Amino acid sequence: EHEITHYFTKRFFKSMRNNILDEIICDYVGIVSALGYFNSVWILNFLGLENFPKYRQGGRLQNYIVGAQFSENALKVLYKLVYNSVINIEKFDKSIPSNLRDKDLKYKILFTLSYFRLENLSSEEAPFLLLDRLREVSEKWKINNKVLGGK
Repeated sequence: EHEITHYFTKRFFKSMRNNILDEIICDYVGIVSALGYFNSVWILNFLGLENFPKYRQGGRLQNYIVGAQFSENALKVLYKLVYNSVINIEKFDKSIPSNLRDKDLKYKILFTLSYFRLENLSSEEAPFLLLDRLREVSEKWKINNKVLGGK
């Protein structure tokens, strides 16, 4: 599911970037597919941020900063952006009301998450912004489904 999400973003959005935001989105889909819900502990371990604010060498986060020249302070900011984003996505996932939970939810969330940048996802307002965007995506989904002859 993780890898097919990379492929989907490349085909549908015409982009597949080798960056941390794309990785978080693909990890989200993979984790939800495996567990049925999002688990921040898993992704933080994957990325090497399980002991935030410390970073564990060998975590996948380093794959997205290779070759870049970051100061120690800049790396700390990046770690905080990633950590906060992951925590906010988990808060959002837990807050999704039952009336929005259906067989297409993970795809709607893929569209929802793809709308935001990392700095938006790391803000305190992110869980609320994500839920508002999910509602918008869900409404458009219903309309498109009716137009295409779905239920």
